[in-house]
Amino acid sequence: MQKLLLLILLFCSNFIHSSQINGHVSLDNVSNKNGTIIKFKPLSPSSVYIETISDSKGFFLTTVTNGLYNIVFEKIGFKTCILKNQFISKNSSLENVTLCSNKVIDISGEIFGNWKNTYTYVINSNSTIPKGETLNIEHGTEIKFNGYHSIIVNGNINAIGNKTSYIRFTSNKLNPTNKDWNQIKINATSTKSKMKFCIVEYGKRSNGPGDGIINISGKLNIENCIIQHSDQTGIYAKDNSTDLNISNNNILDCKYGIHLETNKKINIRGNKISNIHTSGIIVGTHSNSVKISNNRISNCEGYGIHSWSSILINNNVLFGIGSKLNIYSIMIIGGQPEIRNNTIFNNSCGIGITGSDFFNPQPIIDSNIFYNNTYFGIRSEGNSKPKSVKYNLFKDNGFGIGNNLPNGVGTIITTNINGSDSDTFFNIFPLTNLRPLNSSITNSRKLKLNSDAINAGNPLHRNKIDASIIDIGANDFSGNIKNNQISGI
Repeated sequence: MQKLLLLILLFCSNFIHSSQINGHVSLDNVSNKNGTIIKFKPLSPSSVYIETISDSKGFFLTTVTNGLYNIVFEKIGFKTCILKNQFISKNSSLENVTLCSNKVIDISGEIFGNWKNTYTYVINSNSTIPKGETLNIEHGTEIKFNGYHSIIVNGNINAIGNKTSYIRFTSNKLNPTNKDWNQIKINATSTKSKMKFCIVEYGKRSNGPGDGIINISGKLNIENCIIQHSDQTGIYAKDNSTDLNISNNNILDCKYGIHLETNKKINIRGNKISNIHTSGIIVGTHSNSVKISNNRISNCEGYGIHSWSSILINNNVLFGIGSKLNIYSIMIIGGQPEIRNNTIFNNSCGIGITGSDFFNPQPIIDSNIFYNNTYFGIRSEGNSKPKSVKYNLFKDNGFGIGNNLPNGVGTIITTNINGSDSDTFFNIFPLTNLRPLNSSITNSRKLKLNSDAINAGNPLHRNKIDASIIDIGANDFSGNIKNNQISGI
């Protein structure tokens, strides 16, 4: 009986000083992830060796005696991975691990030709594509940077993945950070580079103003890429870059999203820019040929769009930007930008205009929705004012429409084409206490049939499908606004 009690006490003691550990292991190029052995190798006296195995989805769960371990992931045909010096003292989840089946090719110096997805390429020093040469990278290929190095493109790079098989540029560290390698640098001698369906991550520590993990001074079409986890800018284009197409990318967890300092034609279209630590898009003083359209910009600690130039900003959705009075979803420093058909909601402020006499900002604000912003819909920080404010919808902005606006803005004296009460510039101000709420964006993320915003935009801008007057806000009624649910506008 005493022996039985001793065994029970021993069992309970071990259980009390143990933790449940779970995790996930992936196998590249393999859908069935069953059979990876996970070994917990003791490094401290309290630790006890144990091993477990992953299921078909790569998940595992086991109970481990508390202590210090090296955790080893092994599977025949794959490169072993080790998580070193893991201290286990409570129930927890391990970081995701991917085992590589490819042969590793070490890279340094000049690079060109064809890279295949049956190999993993490890960059061990700055590596250059010479002028006149091309590096073609097959879909599904992984490129890892083993140190603070760059790929320098003097010729051309064709990195063409697809939506089920991305090309990945990443850190070679097991526990990557946002500053492990430098950048992909597209120089002026690069005339026809392309990056499609690429993941670019964990690079570019701050070592120069404006530098980006993708740094462009030549020609690059970059589409459908994921750019993430950078200590600096996601995409930076500077003076001698040629016309650029930046479309349908997902840029997240970077210091800045996109930064432009070029006078070339730049089309920024259909991108998702989120969780940015400063500004989503910055447009410099001489970048007057930029179109920013159909983007979704959200959760920026600084501005959503920050511009010094006479650019077109249309059909964008901006939300969750800033938390202070002087942080705006769109900040205008100079020029005469046209800000048209955007939906601006749930931000600190809508549009901000600096008081600079030198840059003399005079934005045209046309057919936008300003809804539920904490402070102003439009706010001038000094004497500057918009050139015009017309055909907009304002609702539930904490401090009202704005200040220092053109005469007549906000004073209801007439009705618009739909019979909604409006000012002399056909700006409308739906109020739930004046009439039943009849305008909102539903769970399907489209304007309701009876929304005040339907066919209430500037009649100079027509629906391309049926030539009807455009709706107020981002996307016409027939389109999808592509953002979180909005109600009551």
